[in-house]
Amino acid sequence: LHRDGQALLIVRLDHLWAAFCQVLVTRSALVNVTTLGGLLLPRVTGIVRSADVQKIALQESRGQPPWHDASVTVRVARRLGLANYNEISIGIGAVSPVKDLIDVRNYVVHPNDRTVAAYRQIITRVGVSSRDPVDFLALTQPGGATLFETWVLQLQISAEAAVH
Repeated sequence: LHRDGQALLIVRLDHLWAAFCQVLVTRSALVNVTTLGGLLLPRVTGIVRSADVQKIALQESRGQPPWHDASVTVRVARRLGLANYNEISIGIGAVSPVKDLIDVRNYVVHPNDRTVAAYRQIITRVGVSSRDPVDFLALTQPGGATLFETWVLQLQISAEAAVH
């Protein structure tokens, strides 16, 4: 892929994570969710449309809710009183690369003093000097996966924990 296309994968991963979080909370509010053990969890009383969930989520922010932010997603799940709140809280709230992903995404999309400083903190913490996020996310991790691939795997693990 062209380097710009690779940088856009960072943005796409962030958008996919946000969409997953939104669908998870919305579906949990609107549908009787069945756990892996076969337990049927009730939907939220009084919530009949996805717009009802969105209205509650909008109380967390100005404009579009930042679903990719674990604290926002967990607060909306709690505010809704979701029967699977504990699973969502544990899965979404688990240690994950979301904060770093958001900061790298913001650096790619909105390069300014604040986003550059946040990006520099990440690369300094990791111990590299790469100014380019594509090179940074291509760093090979123990086991041979790239940092980007590791982040994708960590998000999958968080997602599975939130759903089960």
